[in-house]
Amino acid sequence: MPLGEFDLISYSSIESTQTGAIKLLNSGHRTPFVVKTDHQISGFGKYNREWYSLPGDIAITIAITPTCDESSWPMLTYVAALSVGELLTGIEITYKWPNDIMVDNKKLSGILLERYKNHLLIGIGINVIKKDGIISLSELGCTEMSVSSIIENFKLLYNNYILNGFSYIKTKWLNKARIGSMIRSTLPDGRIIDGIFNGIEDDGTLIVINKDGALNKIYAADTQIRYMDI
Repeated sequence: MPLGEFDLISYSSIESTQTGAIKLLNSGHRTPFVVKTDHQISGFGKYNREWYSLPGDIAITIAITPTCDESSWPMLTYVAALSVGELLTGIEITYKWPNDIMVDNKKLSGILLERYKNHLLIGIGINVIKKDGIISLSELGCTEMSVSSIIENFKLLYNNYILNGFSYIKTKWLNKARIGSMIRSTLPDGRIIDGIFNGIEDDGTLIVINKDGALNKIYAADTQIRYMDI
C-alpha cells in the first residue's frame, strides 16, 4: 500500500529520534510519521555505535508500518539512501553497503533500520555542521538540504518500490556504489572477507569476489572501502 501524508513531530532537542519514535508509538501515535530534532544528544547507528551530532545537523526517524512482506524490509535501506543521495546534486557521492553515503571515503550520512513490533523505524543522520575530521554539507557548500525534501523523496521512492519492485531502486543505487572497488567485510562472527565488490542481489545481499575468484554472498557485515575501482 503506497504511503500517504506524514505527520511531522519536531523537537528542539531529544536523546535520539529512534527512541523518540518508539515513545510515540507506545503512546498510540499512528504511522506514518517523522520525528525531527534540531539537536540529537545521544544518537546511535549500526551496532549501537555513537552518531555524533551538533545542533543544526539533520537527524530524523521515519516511522512506517510496511504492508510488504517483512523479508523485503531491509531493501528500504536503499530507498532511504537514495532519498538523501539524489538531493546531493553537484557532489560526488558513493553509496557504501549497506547504509552509508560517502564523500571522499568519509561518511556524510548514515541510515539505521530498526524493527519495533510491526513497525519499521528508519533513522537518517546527515552531517551538516563542520566538525574536525568529519565531512559535512557546510564544508561541501551544500546548504539547500531540507527535511521536507527528504521525506517527499522517500515517499516517492518507497511508493515506486512497493508498486514496481526493487529493480529500479537497485539500479539507481548501484550507479553510485563503485562496483569493482576492493572492500573489507567484517562479519558478525568476526570473520573477515576481503574482495572485489561485485554488486548486490535482488534481496540486497552483498556480492564479493575474493582473490581466489570465489563468489561470497554476505547478508550482514560491517564494510570498509580499501581502495577504489580495481
